[in-house]
Amino acid sequence: MSPNLGALSLFSLRVSWSAAIAAALVTSSAAAQTEPVASGAGDASPIEGATTLDTEILLNAPVITATGREQSRALAPANVVTWERDEIHRHGWTSLADVLSNTPGLYVTDDLVLPQIGVRGVGGGLRSGTRIVRIMINGVLVNFRPDLTAFLGQEYIPFETVERIEIAKGPLSALYGANAFLATVNVITRVPRNGVEGEAHGNLTFINGNSGFGFGGRAGYGSSTAHFQLAYNQATYDRSGVTLDRTFGNQDPGTSAFSFFDGSPDPGFQPNPSRDDKTRPKTLYGSAEIRSEDYGIFSLQGGLQLLDSAAEFQPSSVLTHRSRVALRNNWLSAGYVYGYGRDITLSFTAGLSSGKPLGRETLFATGVDGFRFQRNFGYTAVDMGGALEAKLPLQLESKTGVDFNYDREDVLFFTQFNVEQQGTRPPNTPTERIEEGADRTVTISNVGVYTQLGGNPFSSMPDLYVLGNIRYDKPNLFDGQLTWRAGIAYQFSPRVTSKLFIGRAFETPSPVQLFARPGFGSAFNIVGNRTINDTDRLRVQNVFSTELATTVAITNTVVIDTSVYYQSIGDFVEFEQITTNFTARNRPPRRFVGGELGLRGSSSRLSTYVFGSATARTYDDENGLQQFGFRQPPELPAYTLYAGTTLRLPEAYMAVDITGRLVGSRGASDSNIILNNRERYTLPAYATVDLTLTSLDLFIFSDSAETRITANVKNLLDNRFNNPGYGGFDFPSVGRVFFFRLAQTF
Repeated sequence: MSPNLGALSLFSLRVSWSAAIAAALVTSSAAAQTEPVASGAGDASPIEGATTLDTEILLNAPVITATGREQSRALAPANVVTWERDEIHRHGWTSLADVLSNTPGLYVTDDLVLPQIGVRGVGGGLRSGTRIVRIMINGVLVNFRPDLTAFLGQEYIPFETVERIEIAKGPLSALYGANAFLATVNVITRVPRNGVEGEAHGNLTFINGNSGFGFGGRAGYGSSTAHFQLAYNQATYDRSGVTLDRTFGNQDPGTSAFSFFDGSPDPGFQPNPSRDDKTRPKTLYGSAEIRSEDYGIFSLQGGLQLLDSAAEFQPSSVLTHRSRVALRNNWLSAGYVYGYGRDITLSFTAGLSSGKPLGRETLFATGVDGFRFQRNFGYTAVDMGGALEAKLPLQLESKTGVDFNYDREDVLFFTQFNVEQQGTRPPNTPTERIEEGADRTVTISNVGVYTQLGGNPFSSMPDLYVLGNIRYDKPNLFDGQLTWRAGIAYQFSPRVTSKLFIGRAFETPSPVQLFARPGFGSAFNIVGNRTINDTDRLRVQNVFSTELATTVAITNTVVIDTSVYYQSIGDFVEFEQITTNFTARNRPPRRFVGGELGLRGSSSRLSTYVFGSATARTYDDENGLQQFGFRQPPELPAYTLYAGTTLRLPEAYMAVDITGRLVGSRGASDSNIILNNRERYTLPAYATVDLTLTSLDLFIFSDSAETRITANVKNLLDNRFNNPGYGGFDFPSVGRVFFFRLAQTF
């Protein structure tokens, strides 16, 4: 065969593969940070053609989040799970929600606007979002401050900029402060290294027969002394056609509390499906860095996050077909590091962020046709910090720092507009639903001082690592908080590592929990603690935690991860239903014991993993007596099981990935138990299977410009299930989702 004919044959095979994937997708759908800014580890091809799990590389893979400095995963004093770019790509994940919902010990509940996360049996309740988890980009906290929550959808960051995602489970307040309560997530971005590089992509999505689309790209330049990059992504997804199920016995369609159903008699509710239920995430991210041996490292990063979603399944605004939540969040962070890699390193950071609802946000109360409502709230925050790191005798390293944040909050209240003419009031006349003289703005600030000491103090035991942290925070609204952490890790052999860590963390209530004013409709209002006269002022919540984790490499290709943990939570803050209102309250102490087990294996063609987690807890039985056992936590499963396998077929230029989840039954929210005559109920267990086909080393146009094709089906078997909700209903799932992406690198 001539070289030209060989090239033509290769080209035809690649094009045929692409066409087959696209056709299959369409046919199926028709049928149905102290480090410098970008701390990425390089830009290897997303999926290698033939790889074998190397035990030593796995155990010593670098992580940053546990201590703020790069160190081996084996000795990092935290239970750190990492998802590398190639893994994210081959699973077809495009958002933080995708990644976190497939991480053992974490559970994501999607209300189709702002997903919320639970950690090891602990959920934050209504409007919790990610409040109990600190989420960062290259070590910089990025969240929407009024709710202390990060956007978990595609509006958070363009995923083509992500190098890896680190999830450190357990409290890390001793290093990062209040937000690092039960876990810390750090998104590490890619670093352009070899001149000009970039990527452009387009994607199609099909949900319930509704089509959606998206596009985006990334461009950057890198050299040994500087790099910069800019990435943008936007998409439209249409979830219309989702219906509510009857999930507990007291859902009476004849009462006003459940008027979002159509009033049909038993045995079930007739469909009142969601309409025009579209979400339109947009995100922009940019970074730049300049390195000089003499002058240090200057870095800059920032982004724009736009959450714009129909709100068909929100408390008090269910299936109105007109409600929309739209939020904007902006952030910018600058950093300077002097002496990086030397005996003494100085670092400084400064950041500015702001956010508020967009003008197109509007809410309608279920059963109230004459009025619409708008939320009035927002924030502007300044964050600053500095740290001194030093290498000490006895192979020890110290880090001492101070940080400060100032947050000016516009207190949440509602403006009511009449939809039609009312007497002399023309349509859209505003009425502010806030008490006269009430505070419209508040100031929240905090100063934190911390120190960390760690290393290998005994030359005779080079595989022993010890660490200690202590931190003091002084919030302006609460008493000072002392947090601490201690850890010890020992690598018994190149294949066996164990580590024990223990610590305390704290979390302050969100501004919405503290100050929000009532006024949305006539029932199920979200209110702040200070508007209820008979309640005490909210207290800071705290957690004490200890964990033992062990990693054992049975062979060069099979690794087992195990962990057992205990955590005790005091003064936990969440919204509690009182009559027809929700108000933030401190809850009684909670104690949890749990474990996680993981098995990973890999060969030149096949990679497989199985992860499982289970949690036992204290709870009150039907007689009000405290018990301990594997009872479903409110809103979360007591156990989850994950399994997946990837088959690489380099001859066909493709890889096939199958991922499954088995989720245990979830306990109902306290809100819905109250509405069910205080009778507890659970939502049944469910299982999902995802299938992803990805291209492998597909270079159609040149040897340096890879073409990447992804075809993904989430919930392949279209298993419909519900997750615990609030105010009289439970959140429905959207069912099967088809996703197709075509990307071209350059």
